[in-house]
Amino acid sequence: MMSGRSEAPERAFVGGLWSAGESAIWPLARLELLSWGVRVGPSAGALRRLVTGWVARYEDISVARRVFVPVMSRGVLLESGAGAIVFWTRRGADILTRLQLHGVPVDWTVGRGPWGAHLEHP
Repeated sequence: MMSGRSEAPERAFVGGLWSAGESAIWPLARLELLSWGVRVGPSAGALRRLVTGWVARYEDISVARRVFVPVMSRGVLLESGAGAIVFWTRRGADILTRLQLHGVPVDWTVGRGPWGAHLEHP
């Protein structure tokens, strides 16, 4: 079950964010792995107007995938009923491994992003 903001994350990662509606460069975003799911938001409270956030329970994430965009960066694509995001990080393998431990389907291959951007292995 989703809890309030006061729950301490099991793990947290600082990075960037890309979604259909917004993007934030590293280090403006933070991905938190909680007991019930994933929360992505600003890396600092003062950034709330720039990074609105994304939340999904583990069981609602349909796929997690490691991605690479040649000019941009490496990251993790997460898709759920709440939409899709790419969290830019060089710690993608660590995030995917931890998501697998929570039962999230992980696809270690790379495909097309939800916005038509071609995402390739480095």
